Amino acid sequence: MKRFLLILFCHIAVLTACNREADLRDSFSESEGIGLSVKGRKVFKYNALNCQSSFNRERCEFRLCTDNMSDFVRVRLSGIPAEKGQRLSGDVSWTTSNNVDRKKDIGFEVIRCENDRFWLWSSSSRIGIVLRVLD
Repeated sequence: MKRFLLILFCHIAVLTACNREADLRDSFSESEGIGLSVKGRKVFKYNALNCQSSFNRERCEFRLCTDNMSDFVRVRLSGIPAEKGQRLSGDVSWTTSNNVDRKKDIGFEVIRCENDRFWLWSSSSRIGIVLRVLD
């Protein structure tokens, strides 16, 4: 009986985690603004009035920062996002209230495309990035 309860508990835990992942991904894919989300929390939101964005095609690098450079996001990818379903890997760094966080060699999937904007999602890190490919 104890074994059955343990197995049941493990199945419920796995299903709950999968639903949470799906909820985070769905919520992120419905977002509209350029920026970075970590575990469902928007940690950087691009605002054209007080932010800048840059893109280096040769290095596949995207940068977002506030005008005073107090907050930033830097994303370096293995390729340029181009279509839904595309898989890329990359490194991400961003400012927090008292530090700079970094995640290296993250797997991303392009889950949404609109014109020059791309929604990239990492299931393993629960990180979502909306980027704009500038010409």
